[in-house]
Amino acid sequence: MITSNDQTPRRRAAWIIAAVTFLAFARCLTGELVYDDHLLVGRNPLIADITRIAELFSGSYWDFLDPQAAQHVGYYRPLSMLALTLVYRLGDAAPWAFHLASILAHIGASLGAWAVARRLLASERAALWAAILFSLHPVHLESVAWISDLSDPLAMCFGLPCLALLLTKPTDPRPRPWLVAALFLGALLCKESALGLFPVALVLGLIAREPAERTPHRAYLPLFAAAAAWYAIRVAVFGDLLAGFDRTTTGFGVDTARLLQLRVELLGGAAHLLALPLELNLFRAFTPELPVASAAFLWTAAWAALLLGGAHMAHRRGAILPAALGLLIPAALLPVLLRIESVGTFPLSDRFLYLAALTPALLAAHLACKRLAQRTATIALSLLALGYAAQDFTHARAWSNDETLFRAALEQNPRNPNVYWSLGRVLLTKFQDTSQLAHLEEATKLYEDGMLLLGEARDSDFSVFASEDDTIQMNLGLGWCLIYAAESDTFRDFQTPAVIFQRVIDELDRVRDLRGVDPNSANRSLAHTGLGVAYMGAGRSLEASQSFRRAIDTNPRSVEAQFNMGLLLLRKSLPEQAVDHLEIALEYRPRHLRYMVALAVCLERSGQNERARVLATFAMDYHPDSPGPKAILGTLAAKRRDFDSAERWLTESLRANSANGPALLELAQIYLAQDRAGDALPLLEDACRRMPDRFDAHYNLGILRYEAGDHVRATPSLLNAFRLRSVGSVVGKLEELMETFRSDDTHVQWALAAIEYDRRSFNEALRFAQRALDLDASHGPSHYLMGQLLARADELEIALEHFRAACEGLPDDFQVHADCGVAHASYDQGELARPYLQRAIELLPSQGFDPGYRDAAEQRIREALDGIREGG
Repeated sequence: MITSNDQTPRRRAAWIIAAVTFLAFARCLTGELVYDDHLLVGRNPLIADITRIAELFSGSYWDFLDPQAAQHVGYYRPLSMLALTLVYRLGDAAPWAFHLASILAHIGASLGAWAVARRLLASERAALWAAILFSLHPVHLESVAWISDLSDPLAMCFGLPCLALLLTKPTDPRPRPWLVAALFLGALLCKESALGLFPVALVLGLIAREPAERTPHRAYLPLFAAAAAWYAIRVAVFGDLLAGFDRTTTGFGVDTARLLQLRVELLGGAAHLLALPLELNLFRAFTPELPVASAAFLWTAAWAALLLGGAHMAHRRGAILPAALGLLIPAALLPVLLRIESVGTFPLSDRFLYLAALTPALLAAHLACKRLAQRTATIALSLLALGYAAQDFTHARAWSNDETLFRAALEQNPRNPNVYWSLGRVLLTKFQDTSQLAHLEEATKLYEDGMLLLGEARDSDFSVFASEDDTIQMNLGLGWCLIYAAESDTFRDFQTPAVIFQRVIDELDRVRDLRGVDPNSANRSLAHTGLGVAYMGAGRSLEASQSFRRAIDTNPRSVEAQFNMGLLLLRKSLPEQAVDHLEIALEYRPRHLRYMVALAVCLERSGQNERARVLATFAMDYHPDSPGPKAILGTLAAKRRDFDSAERWLTESLRANSANGPALLELAQIYLAQDRAGDALPLLEDACRRMPDRFDAHYNLGILRYEAGDHVRATPSLLNAFRLRSVGSVVGKLEELMETFRSDDTHVQWALAAIEYDRRSFNEALRFAQRALDLDASHGPSHYLMGQLLARADELEIALEHFRAACEGLPDDFQVHADCGVAHASYDQGELARPYLQRAIELLPSQGFDPGYRDAAEQRIREALDGIREGG
């Protein structure tokens, strides 16, 4: 019978393990969501709704994101998802709560390692040291600091106690089989790599112990039963007898010999990292071509040989435990080594070594306590533990936020395309949040450098691994950079990003048709979304709507597509329809600030004021420093004609962010309602600068100046409002005004024609262009526009006359001369085309075009000239 006094040292040891582990990893508590956390936690509606727990057990790990893409991933981890759900609920979705759960899970796994050590090592002191070294080993930092890898320590909370039960001595009461089976099944339901527990149990139960103490074969039967139950569950979930095990996440694109070589690299790299954990790295990339004679391969092969050779030598010398511990590493890594194509782009990741870290911990404690004097052993093990803890504490900083993580990754992996687009994505998000152009410029540079690296990987440098997804993400990121640049510059070039997104779509279509399946539905949806945003920026609402619809049809759970469709409908003054899309976006990205604010705006504009107030208040509770919710509460107060409250809320919003365009506009409208036009005017000017595509900002500023008699300064605002108009009562008033507005000004009439042309209202464009020419028969821009309009109407001879007149009115305009020449050449009037094309070539060097565009333009013109010569 065990007395309470017998239990006291064990309780003390357990508290020591827990305290040491907590202190070593406490720095992780301040970390934010990083990398996959944004998807698994930030965009996962399943963990946000505790009533949907049953769904966690009926679908694969990534089903919530994109069901089609999830069909290519064979992950099934319902208990890990359940843990995230409970933490989400109990910790109110705060990042520190998830980090605390990871630390507690790691403490639980470390206590399980202590239980294993107590059954393998000769003394309680050695077992305690083994548990401490296991808990502090630096390869665990990735699993503890990264919320998305909660599954590893959680699996070992079940798996290591299961292993300890199997190592019970034959003279002790045998553990209940159902308990062993339940623990093993629990580990498997946390993460697939827990299968490694089975070979580890065989190694430690049959090799690491004296014959009399070895685990009887029948003790392993519960493991078989648990594995069979797990397999049956997976068959039901994945819907086929292969149970998802045939699915791969990464196509390395190399032959079988290179994959065999990679397995040697992984084994040797694992041995090296476990022995000398000095180079922690989340993004250790695969090298497509690695000669067998290269130093990089020989180094890892030497470590693999040292591991296996050392185990063999220990066995020959009768050192049973060290020999078994050498075999524990390949045993623990067996699931990864067997299904290397299913572990992602970075096969040698620290988290894959979670169970294998038992080897250095047990070996160091065993050898020190057995071979060294007690004091010497204590000093040696203490120094090793302190070194581990220092490494944990130092490198935990890299996990504090996305930017820090990916900047460190780029420094460690300057030849890895993945980290370029990952850091670029982080900087794009920062630009969205702050509007600081420095973030956009740096992101653009990263994507451009990444594209160059992809080119090297494709053409010459086969040591760089560039996956199909790297190419897609790099193009998508560059497209978004160009969209944001177009929104903030005067040229508003949305055509270039549209071309990039269309190119991505075409390539994805080609891959789908070639393979007969579509593994890239999520990326296809993102590409269609980007194309839609480019169209929306160019004022092509119909094409934008069609692109967003295609994106949603491809992936109904795409928050980007749903969100932007909502914005488009809001811009078209259809807030009731926008609500439906924004609610879906918010469902799949709970508590996201921009989505909450956009939905609240739609609710307010559709007359659902109480719902808007509740949502804005909710958003302010979770984002108290954000100006958006305050601006909405101010707008709602203004609708109630509570102007004092409205002004207070809007002033607070502007105090939090003076660049908050909606707040500027709303406060200006409050001043207008109070006949304070002088106070409203500077706010409207600022709002128009901040929101160049906001109709009501330009409309109010234009009308204010127009009514004050300042028609010249009213012109830009009214033209912008005319360009942005959609539907509504004020739109009719604006159109009526513009019929007579500055009707004696050629440039204004031409600008109205150009706006209608961009909006595809060709008849109206023709009418305004004719007005401009009636005022000034030599106006070059109007002739050019008339030429384009008449060419569309197949009135070719008249169109060419206008093109020639445009060249006379604009003698130094490259584009006019180029189009005039090409138009004449297209209609078999080569001799008339030649001088215009030659003049275009003369003008080309002075245009300031980037080299790529300039070369393409020159090639187009010279091809037209060649055609004229051949035809002549």
